[in-house]
Amino acid sequence: MDAPVLVLEAATCRASVAVVSGSRVIGEAEAIVGAEREDRLMPAVAAALRAAGVAPEEIAALVCGAGPGGFTSLRIAAAIAKGMAAGTGAQMMAVSSLTLMVAGAAGLAPGRYLASLDALRGERFAALVAIDADRVVAEEAPVLFSAEEVSARAEAVGATPIGPGCEIQAWPVARGFVRAGETVRVVDAASWEPDYGRLPAAEARRAAQ
Repeated sequence: MDAPVLVLEAATCRASVAVVSGSRVIGEAEAIVGAEREDRLMPAVAAALRAAGVAPEEIAALVCGAGPGGFTSLRIAAAIAKGMAAGTGAQMMAVSSLTLMVAGAAGLAPGRYLASLDALRGERFAALVAIDADRVVAEEAPVLFSAEEVSARAEAVGATPIGPGCEIQAWPVARGFVRAGETVRVVDAASWEPDYGRLPAAEARRAAQ
């Protein structure tokens, strides 16, 4: 069996965890995070590892969905991934949550997709992601658009909108790592931070002052 990889995705309150060996998902779990006082992501990590029959010290790499997305949920996932990387010595990696959305959606035909997530304040995070045969390619970094601009952007570049509330309903999912390929990058666990898309509200207030 290929050395297992643990993937955590929590750009939204609908978080997911997957244990991947080679091109197979051998264990997975879901959790609601960010909306409860109780952290439900760590129990989901334990459940996915149990389902895969893998001990934490057997993990070869930890992959974290990099956002953009919700500050609280992304921060929880990053803290878990960093802690496990430090404790096990596993390599840490990151991949855009918008790429995971397209890579994890079932039945998508080859083509261009504008993956987007609600950023609140009447805005959406969006990025172009292409499927070429079985390869998933991130064509650009995520950008913050007004909600009205997303449809116009998709039409202008010949892309199909995908995401919660879009033409194709989909969410970022950890199992998308299997198809994310070269879009996954190695990061330094000590210094890496997710892409929150914008400053958290408290930091924005401090910057304004």
